[in-house]
Amino acid sequence: MSYSNNRDEGLNGTDLYGRTDILIQGRITATNYFGSLSMLKFGAETYAFKRKEGLNELYRDYTDQLSAAFARECAEARPCR
Repeated sequence: MSYSNNRDEGLNGTDLYGRTDILIQGRITATNYFGSLSMLKFGAETYAFKRKEGLNELYRDYTDQLSAAFARECAEARPCR
């Protein structure tokens, strides 16, 4: 899991500007064994990003959210990589 929160501000002449970025990313996996010759690997991953930008009294913001789940069966004849 990772987390980041960055804020930048400044003054350009008489214009005040700023930006805030927030990022959260995580992944969880698990493995279930079926005997000694096969297994099932499965899990989920998520990524969330939010940005807010401003110039004087004007601002905008947006958010990206990406998520995925996965599963893979592995056996002695077809190993996991």
